[in-house]
Amino acid sequence: MSTGGYAAMTQRRLREAVRIGLLIVAFGEQCALGLPRLGGSAGELIAFGLLVVTAAGTAAVVLAGIMFTVWLRACGLTFVVAATAWISTALPAGAIEQLGHWYFIVGGWYLFVLLFDLPLIVLGTADVLYAAWFLVQAAVDGWSTEQLAHLGILAIGGPGFQFALALATRLIRRIGIQAESLARTEEHQRTAEAIGEQAQADYERRYARLRAEAVPLLSGLADGSLDPNDDQVRDRCAIEAARMRVLFAERDTAADPLIHELRAGLDVAERRGVTVDLAVRGRPQELPGEVRRGLLDPVLAEAVSARAHARITVLRFAGQVRVSAYSEHVDPSGGDWPAKEDWCSAEVRVSVVAEGEALWTETIWQPSTSPSR
Repeated sequence: MSTGGYAAMTQRRLREAVRIGLLIVAFGEQCALGLPRLGGSAGELIAFGLLVVTAAGTAAVVLAGIMFTVWLRACGLTFVVAATAWISTALPAGAIEQLGHWYFIVGGWYLFVLLFDLPLIVLGTADVLYAAWFLVQAAVDGWSTEQLAHLGILAIGGPGFQFALALATRLIRRIGIQAESLARTEEHQRTAEAIGEQAQADYERRYARLRAEAVPLLSGLADGSLDPNDDQVRDRCAIEAARMRVLFAERDTAADPLIHELRAGLDVAERRGVTVDLAVRGRPQELPGEVRRGLLDPVLAEAVSARAHARITVLRFAGQVRVSAYSEHVDPSGGDWPAKEDWCSAEVRVSVVAEGEALWTETIWQPSTSPSR
């Protein structure tokens, strides 16, 4: 999962944890304030049950990992409003204890549980409407100024504390967003550093190969110790040119790197007038660069030094790749032609068979095999 996905998941889990915490507070207030003062009124009992259903439903949604949609919030708000309306009509008017009742405090907490992660304007509007309901009812019941003042303190104190909690949760969410941004920046930096290190390593590896193989050849041509008209020298030059083409092709993005690099090397053979037949069987496999070089170098060396025609076959099976070349040479077993031991590596097994003017080379990659010497 990406850094952004982890950050989004962390924020969602943070909201769920805060909602569960607030739900515990709301249900605890309901039990602590409501149960001791729960009367025998059917309306009050129904209102208490509706809030219990709201708590259970909210907990089930959060624990199931379901997102709080508009529909789910609307269902919860419907239960809270129904409980408030029911208990308000069920209780007799008159005493401050009635509208300073447990359900006034508990209902506000359930509103906060359902709406705390929405914009503050939404939460504030819901709190104002909730408090206005009680103020209107108190005014209709003919409350005294002292009673209205007491109710006003309750109406301001509860939502005020809840607003402080809402601001705290938004601050935590802002910290989470900043942490996400910082983590994404650090991830990009680490990725850039890793790409730079890999590019430097590839550069050093290519330079080492050129210095070990191509530089001596160029030096020999420059100081006259090698004759450019000699067929063997020309073959060596063609082999090194094919290798350089393969090195350049390694930097390309291709769906099948092995065949892409093979075609780049065979282009040198075709420019020398060699007719190349290429047959490929099997699906592409992910192979390390060194394995691809071990598979291709012997085959390309034969193809580019062929006199007229070369046949290349690539067979790919589950856990095994075979690349073979067949061609005719003037003297394939003599001169400076590399021996099998020069091509073998820990990853690739090489077979070279010469019969007369025919030369057959096969390279095999199979993780469980070791080079044949």
